[in-house]
Amino acid sequence: MNNESKFEGLPVIFKPCFGRGSRGIFHAETQDEFEALKNYLLTQEELFITQQKVHGEEYSVQVLVNSRGILKGITPILIKEKRGSTTSGVVSNNTEVIKACLNFHEVFRTSGTYNIQLMLNKDQAYIFEVNPRVSTTMCVSLFGGSDPIDFYFDSGIEENIIIVTGK
Repeated sequence: MNNESKFEGLPVIFKPCFGRGSRGIFHAETQDEFEALKNYLLTQEELFITQQKVHGEEYSVQVLVNSRGILKGITPILIKEKRGSTTSGVVSNNTEVIKACLNFHEVFRTSGTYNIQLMLNKDQAYIFEVNPRVSTTMCVSLFGGSDPIDFYFDSGIEENIIIVTGK
């Protein structure tokens, strides 16, 4: 974000380039709010980015991949409550969420574990953040029997994907 930043897609979210747990996030619903927040945030030491704000159901998905980049597990969590990071959620086997994560991994193949944050609006998934790390969702993956260490060292080339469904 800089002085010339414009955004045509209100509502918009401002968030720090470096951060975690939804800290330091601002929302603008109108052009006046956008301009005021932009002017304020440009005086801060932190760098901010803008994203279109999508309303819907928020999901946090832990994606587990082996050292060869082969997808081994997905744990989709429908977030019920957040206080910075997720404090309450339920495992969901929503097909659109799972499909969005499968498509993402097909394009951005990587190894290890990562977390995808997305919004689901009218059966359309909008990925808004990818974190190359373990998130709080990992606890549910472990509870569901998906061990990221075992998956990482699984040298198999087959995508036998385990989807933790909570059932």
